[in-house]
Amino acid sequence: MMSHCNFSENTAPAPDAGTEIGLSFDACIENNRDELLAFLHELVACELPSSDPVDGKNAQDLIRAFLEQLGFATALEFPEAPDADDALNYASRWSVVGLRKGCAGGPSLALNSHADVVGLGDEEKWTYPPRSCTAVDGRLYGRGVVDARGCLATYLFALKAIIDSGASLAGDVLFQSVGDEEILGRGTEDLVRKGYTADAVLVGEPTNLTFCPSTRGAAQFFLDVEGLATHSGVAYEGQNAILKAILYIEAIQNLQNELDAQYVHELWKAYPVAHTVNIALIEGGESASRVPSSCTVSGLVGCIAGESLADVRRWVGDAVRRVTESDPWLRAHPPTLRWADTMQFEPSVSALDGPFFDVARACSEEVLGHYPAPRAFTAVSDLRYFLQTEGAVGANFGPGDIKQAHAYDESADVEEMITAAKLLARFIWRWSNGVIPSHASR
Repeated sequence: MMSHCNFSENTAPAPDAGTEIGLSFDACIENNRDELLAFLHELVACELPSSDPVDGKNAQDLIRAFLEQLGFATALEFPEAPDADDALNYASRWSVVGLRKGCAGGPSLALNSHADVVGLGDEEKWTYPPRSCTAVDGRLYGRGVVDARGCLATYLFALKAIIDSGASLAGDVLFQSVGDEEILGRGTEDLVRKGYTADAVLVGEPTNLTFCPSTRGAAQFFLDVEGLATHSGVAYEGQNAILKAILYIEAIQNLQNELDAQYVHELWKAYPVAHTVNIALIEGGESASRVPSSCTVSGLVGCIAGESLADVRRWVGDAVRRVTESDPWLRAHPPTLRWADTMQFEPSVSALDGPFFDVARACSEEVLGHYPAPRAFTAVSDLRYFLQTEGAVGANFGPGDIKQAHAYDESADVEEMITAAKLLARFIWRWSNGVIPSHASR
């Protein structure tokens, strides 16, 4: 655990001191622009896919070396594999932790993001080589440039700008790069369990430079539907399990509108849908000449701040029961509803009052010219592990658009990355030194 938050009127620099020093950070970042892009190019070329053993240079080696060049003391932490037969190669999925001690016992800050990336999928669908950065019209293309190696690079170069400028940091800065986020999130879970926390946290995710202090919850379900097989020539004598499954799919998909009509948290009102449902897998049937006797449907049902996974299970269970009771065959042959062991994530929301968001506002207004209203992050993220205790403060923040994550031709805007580094440098310095705007309440 890092030092406790202490925004002292007597020890903090003047509230307006951040403007001038921010310009020095900008100069350092502009001077290091080519180095940042070269570092990201090298980082994207490193291995650490989410579902396969590492074959080649591990991205974490590069990050650890960079942290040590910045004067951080580093350590490696190894999360425990879920089981001996797990497909993930956890021996190469370690986390890098770096600590730079503050000089005056100021508020501590954790900077967290992930180095693992999703699989390439069909490489023929990539216009540009996915294992390298290709610059085209001000954008960088490559796997991980958005999710989340671009975030890692901007966080690291924000720190470099502070250090190169000679500015001091009163509070401890804890940097975390985890090797398992995309599949199970064991990396950050392991670090938090071991006490690697701070007074506040920023988690590097693509948020288009908006502070996002809430994350989605989600649960994966499986529904096994029974039918009655017969020859396709007398299909009317059978019970088509796929057609029966469609009844359940429609009912579960309709939960989106039903739940949004009942409750939407303030941070989710920026989105057209808060309670997203994704029907992701349908398996059934054997041949075109036989009526399907079974069908399995799987999907992910989301929940938001103020709700829980227990609510998700109740919603889906009620929807399944309604369909079952409406159909004579299904009443006699009810489906089996199962829940995945691992894809179960509780939603989270940060405390929204206090200096954290005052600092976020000041930095955003200085760099962007305005303060994008905080909103929820539409995906599951590791921020949830830091927000498990009441009053915990933090947000997802980074360059890039979530729509680019996990996509073919994943790409990021170069200028947005540079801007992110400038904003982050100010935030880290202001938070560490207790420099909040004079108009904000303390």
